[in-house]
Amino acid sequence: MIYSLTGLVVKLQTDHLVIEVQGVGYFVYITKPASFQLNEMNHIYTYHVIREGDQFLVGFANLLEKRIFEQLLSVKGIGPKTAMGALSGASPDQIIQGINDGNVAFLKSLPSIGPKAASQIILDLKGKITFDSPKNSVKEDSRLTEVREALKTLGFKAVEIDRALKDMVADTSTTEQLIRLALKRLGKS
Repeated sequence: MIYSLTGLVVKLQTDHLVIEVQGVGYFVYITKPASFQLNEMNHIYTYHVIREGDQFLVGFANLLEKRIFEQLLSVKGIGPKTAMGALSGASPDQIIQGINDGNVAFLKSLPSIGPKAASQIILDLKGKITFDSPKNSVKEDSRLTEVREALKTLGFKAVEIDRALKDMVADTSTTEQLIRLALKRLGKS
């Protein structure tokens, strides 16, 4: 799993970029090209999509965008291209607000989201997304990030992971201890 990349953006298009990291160029689909600068060093959070016969990277300017993308993927019937379309039409804060308000009309106005998908997103995610806005920045201990990635690798959905990690403090626990605690919480739900 490729969590993020830091390198020189050598190509920037409306739907993708190529970022060169130590001589290797990574093709990354993006939703907001204005978030990145051509011929400058950029940091990109990534999500590695692996499907039967297809795999690709999706890139995000910040962690909140990536986490909203992951939440959207957890919704029945929403795939990577639909989630990317939604993120291209609104900020993460607007999407969170629309979901928590149950605003079907707003969600339907986003690219790739129809009435059925909008209703399903609200049904699956309303009240479950409570991330800080980028102004407050999403700060997560690196061990909790590792726990999140490990649980994703084990096949847990983002919603389940968020529930298990809610109020979890990394304090002096090792990553392995945090994973065990999260698995215990997941086993009880």
